[in-house]
Amino acid sequence: MSMWWDLKNTLSYNALFNFVVGSRGCGKTYGFKKWAVEDFLKTGSQFVYIRRFKTEMTKKAKENFWAAVAPEFPDHDLKGTPDGNYYIDGQLAGVTRFLSSAKSEEFPNVNKICFDEFIVMDTVHHNYLNDEVTFFLELYETISRMRRVRVFFFGNAVSWANPYFTFFDIKKPMNKKNISLFRDNLVLVQIANNDNYIAAKEATDFGRLTKGTDYGNYAVHNDFYSDSMVGVAKKTEKARYSMAFKIHEDIIGVWCDYTTGYIYLSRKYSPGSGVIYALTNDDHDYNTVLLKRTPKPPWLRYIINIYRLGGLFCEDEMIRKSMLEILKIVGV
Repeated sequence: MSMWWDLKNTLSYNALFNFVVGSRGCGKTYGFKKWAVEDFLKTGSQFVYIRRFKTEMTKKAKENFWAAVAPEFPDHDLKGTPDGNYYIDGQLAGVTRFLSSAKSEEFPNVNKICFDEFIVMDTVHHNYLNDEVTFFLELYETISRMRRVRVFFFGNAVSWANPYFTFFDIKKPMNKKNISLFRDNLVLVQIANNDNYIAAKEATDFGRLTKGTDYGNYAVHNDFYSDSMVGVAKKTEKARYSMAFKIHEDIIGVWCDYTTGYIYLSRKYSPGSGVIYALTNDDHDYNTVLLKRTPKPPWLRYIINIYRLGGLFCEDEMIRKSMLEILKIVGV
C-alpha cells in the first residue's frame, strides 16, 4: 500500500463536498494537482484553486504551482503565472481565487474545486471569515451554476472545530477506513493517514526530532493539537437555562443541570430570560451587559471551578473553541 493519500479511493465515494484532513505532506494537494492535469488532458475540464486570503499565496508560489507534479508529465508544458492562472500546453486549465475577495464569475468548464488549508492554523494573522460557510456556498454557486462540481477541502490536523464541520454537523470517522458520509452521502470526511507514511516520516531527521512532542503528534499522527480537554456533549433534559455569552457576534447559552452539577454550553438560548454578557466592547450593544472581569462575579468563579473539575461540556467543537477563548478573556 502506498504511503501517500489516494485521491482515486476518495473519488470512488462520489461525494460532492470532500473534507480531507491529513498529516502535513501526505500528498493531499499533490494528488489534486495530478488529477487536475490528467483530467484536463483527457476531457479539457478546468479547476478552481481556492485560498482564504490573498496573502496566503505569493506571486512566486503561483508561478511554481505545478513544480511538484511537472516531472510526472515530461511531455507537457505546465506553467503558472504571477496572477494565478495555470496553463497546460498553452491552454488555460485552472485559476486561483481568494474566498475573502471572490467576485461573481462564470466558469462553464470547471468541474472541480480545491479549497486548500481550509482549517485555520494561524489565528493571529488569519482567521475564518464572518459567516464563512455562506461566503463559500455563494462562491460555489457562482462557479457551478447548477452543474455538479466536486470540491476537495484540504486541511491539517489543527482542530476539529471549524465552521464547515459545524454547518454540516460532521463528526469524526470512527471506523477503520477513517471515512464517514453525511447529508445523503453528498458530504465526505476523511482522516488521511496510514502506517507506512507514519513510519517513513518518523524515520526522517525532523521526524525523530519532533517524535513524542505535540507538534510531532499533529504533523505525523493527525492528533488535533489545538483541541482541548473540555468535553463535547449535548445538554441533558434536566439542564435549565441560566444566561448567555456573546463573542464575535455568536451567542452561547449557559445551561445548568443542578442534579449533577454539570454546565452545558449550547447554541440554544432564551433572549427574554437571563442576561446576555458581552465579552468584548465590539460585542457590546443595548441587548447585552459588558462583563466585569475584575473582580470576577461569583457565578463566573463558579463556572471556572466547574471547568477545572471537568464538569463543563460544549454541544459542538466550535462552541468548545469559543469557550476556550472566553476562558482566556476572563483570565483562566
